[in-house]
Amino acid sequence: MCHRYPNATEVNVYGAPAVNALAMKAATTLRNLEVLIIGKGHISENFFQALEECNMLRSVTVNEAILGNGAQEIHLSHDRLRELKITKCRVMRLSLRCPQLRSLSLKRSNMSQAMLNCPLLQLLDIASCHKLLDAAIRSAAISCPQLESLDVSNCSCVSDETLREIAQACAGLHILNASYCPNISLESVHLPMLTVLKLHSCEGITSASMTWIANSHALEVLELDNCNLLTSVALHLSRLQSISLVHCRKFTELNLQSTMLSSITISNCPALRRITIASNSLRRLALQKQENLTTLVLHCQSLQEVDLSDCESLSNTVCEIFSDDGGCPMLKSLILDNCESLTEVRFCNSSLATLSLVGCRAVTSLELKCPRIEEICLDGCDHLETALFQPVALRSLNLGICPKLSVLNIEAPYMVSLELKGCGVLSEASIICPMLTSLDASFCGQLTDDCLSATTASCPLIESLVVSQMRVLVDKDSQKLTSNSFLLDDDMSIPFSAEDIDKAIPVLDPSEIEPPKFVSEYTCAQSLVKNPSTATASQ
Repeated sequence: MCHRYPNATEVNVYGAPAVNALAMKAATTLRNLEVLIIGKGHISENFFQALEECNMLRSVTVNEAILGNGAQEIHLSHDRLRELKITKCRVMRLSLRCPQLRSLSLKRSNMSQAMLNCPLLQLLDIASCHKLLDAAIRSAAISCPQLESLDVSNCSCVSDETLREIAQACAGLHILNASYCPNISLESVHLPMLTVLKLHSCEGITSASMTWIANSHALEVLELDNCNLLTSVALHLSRLQSISLVHCRKFTELNLQSTMLSSITISNCPALRRITIASNSLRRLALQKQENLTTLVLHCQSLQEVDLSDCESLSNTVCEIFSDDGGCPMLKSLILDNCESLTEVRFCNSSLATLSLVGCRAVTSLELKCPRIEEICLDGCDHLETALFQPVALRSLNLGICPKLSVLNIEAPYMVSLELKGCGVLSEASIICPMLTSLDASFCGQLTDDCLSATTASCPLIESLVVSQMRVLVDKDSQKLTSNSFLLDDDMSIPFSAEDIDKAIPVLDPSEIEPPKFVSEYTCAQSLVKNPSTATASQ
């Protein structure tokens, strides 16, 4: 293949039989080779020496291989190499002299030492290099003063002292992943240029660590998942855009102030009680299943969607947050499903469009002054007694799922359908819906005829009205609803009997009934066609 494609620039022989021989052939034959990918097998030291002659080489990847005999030092020197990946490999020591190298990954390689002479190196990944001791990691990192990204995750030996020296030697460090490093707390670690910090499952990270993180004024992304000793986070970072707090068992309080904050991930923090957020960029906030959350303070000018499902401890004061003066002037969607501590829900919000209160069984009073709300879900609100919708933009509403509803006021200029079926204790209702065409009030035994009369007067377009107990309404001569259709449920209060219905059926003379035309086609029915009255009498 090398003779057939002498100008090849990229070769991939990963997993091929006799991979070392093939790699050697490519390195010594293809003078235009720029990218080489090898792995799965033994790679001899001679291969790395041969690479020095590949003047055009820019990228080398060695994966899942034994370098040398696995117990010797491997040297690689190349003047133009810019990217090197030696991952999942077994080697005793690695020595690199690559003055143009920009990116180096030694991830999951089994080595005890890495000596680097790469003055322009910007990215170093030594994640899960378990045999690298703290001193070896420190030596490798500080030898690269231009370092911008460092991944030491799963290197359990890393200490705060090492991070302090790296911070001093690599002043331009932007990205640090120190996840699963149990010995770090970031004490006295100053990283002013840091933009991304990942600290998953760091047992030494506590609330005191936030003091040092707060000094990273350029920080944009912060991940603190599974930091089990972390109890509180208070950060005022103007550039912070994203924060993640997942499975922090002792975490109780969050206080964030950032004009650029746009993403917050919080879940499975069972001790969390208080959240304060100030941001001009946050558009969506999801805090599901925070069972002990009692206090929520939001000053988020762009917030549009909030999901607080299963926050069982939230009290009625949460309604103040989402009213017009509460700090979320752009709010459009609010989900409060299964917030079982809510009893009185009151919102005065000029931007809210959708509201969900599914499963809020303790709610007895609901008052909405939301002129733009178009959708509301009340499934499971079976203890609701008072509902005031003044005004709302709802087009349809089903309150039949609220059997204890007794007082209802609706002012909805766009509503066309209203269902009250089953509201057996509803006794007071004011319905002002000029576009309403369908109203089902069946089994609303407490509604008076005066109330229904007032409803039909305020809803001039009504076409279908389903009611029960209409005796007084039917008898009143003043009710001249010529265009309305009354569908009467099977109810003992209907003002006419079965005998009345029987008398209303006209008597028909069979001789006046003409049989259908298709009957004449059958000979057996000729008697019916010729004399239908006689046939009928004989039958």
